[in-house]
Amino acid sequence: IIDGLNASWFLNNEVIERIHQGGVTAVNATIAAWHNPADTIDAIGKMYQQLDKYQNIAMLARNTSDIRNAKAAGKTGYILSFQDTNPIADKLHLLRVYFELGVRIIQLTYNFENLVGFGCQAPEDKGLTNFGLEVVAEMNRLGILIDLSHCGPRTTLDAIEHSKKPVAITHSNAASQFAHPRNKSDEALKSCAARGGVIGAVSFPAMLTRNLPATLNDYVNTIDYLVEMVGIDHV
Repeated sequence: IIDGLNASWFLNNEVIERIHQGGVTAVNATIAAWHNPADTIDAIGKMYQQLDKYQNIAMLARNTSDIRNAKAAGKTGYILSFQDTNPIADKLHLLRVYFELGVRIIQLTYNFENLVGFGCQAPEDKGLTNFGLEVVAEMNRLGILIDLSHCGPRTTLDAIEHSKKPVAITHSNAASQFAHPRNKSDEALKSCAARGGVIGAVSFPAMLTRNLPATLNDYVNTIDYLVEMVGIDHV
């Protein structure tokens, strides 16, 4: 069981314990977003301390073998990730540094504009910048998964088109099922899947229905809708 996106405060001991009690094999663990490089390095260091503290139930997952090893050992593997490219600032070479430190998933933008592209709440989405194209290429080269969940429509499509490897939309649903700025167009979802990517159906109530509180059926219907659109291998 792999949690496709978890943005909990992992320095809270109860979070580590509850994730393990839930039977999660591995988790895409957000450890930075709008943070600058110095704060990001600090966050990674503190996450290492937490994993050391709970080494009986938690471990760093750098590759698929680590995920399998976590399963065999009854532990949860933590896949370090960012929900923005702010941690690299304007320094492309920092991607290599973060990769060596164990970061394996990076979302290109959060909700607004950055040096790479535009988020889903930006007034205008002009797509990937020239620097963004370089970031996509370098992430492909290193083996860092590109996440497009919070990206704007054009930035999303640009990244799918220019990436040489499959990308992921780790926590978004279909806008054609429920219109929300964070949900994706059918074109984006189908393009992602056509290139081998994966979409993670998200249970956040506001992205499921206007009839709050959302129900389990609302979430299951969202999963079914995506599966009907792109196939079970991509959801």
